[in-house]
Amino acid sequence: MKVKNIKVEKLENNVSKEEMEIDYYVPVSISFPENDLEEEGLYYYRFINKEYSFIEFKINSVSKKIVNVTVTSINDIQNGDFIFNGSISKANPIIDIYEFEYEAVITNNNSFEFYMGEKKIFFILDNEEISSMIMISNHFFALLNSENDIVGAQIANFNDEDWNALVGNLKEAGKI
Repeated sequence: MKVKNIKVEKLENNVSKEEMEIDYYVPVSISFPENDLEEEGLYYYRFINKEYSFIEFKINSVSKKIVNVTVTSINDIQNGDFIFNGSISKANPIIDIYEFEYEAVITNNNSFEFYMGEKKIFFILDNEEISSMIMISNHFFALLNSENDIVGAQIANFNDEDWNALVGNLKEAGKI
């Protein structure tokens, strides 16, 4: 069975305003309050790997925009860097919600690993080529393949205080 993916349907020409939280139990959570229409339902797209690292996207069922991205658990992080040599669009993606037609929660159990570079963390699904990168907010970037599927993400541009808190929490939890 083919794994369902989060597919970007189109891009709006604005970068989302964000609220980022660093926490011991949930390493990073980024909310996009302008995309959250509280009276509407949510869809959930989850990336889980064999080490039980877990990233969840919440998507508004009507606006089709990402409301929240939560890195719930990092259980396998390596040193590494991701450099994208193409142009980076600044945009708020509209998600193709066709994949959610019969279920509100989709879990993508695929192989990926977390990497930690110069004040950024990121993951990329195994065997995926990155064709484009979208700057959704100051801290959150979506990595897309040639079919406009989100196949990874980068969280970057941490200030010193947030980066030190994130690294400290990962060290204390024994993840690095």
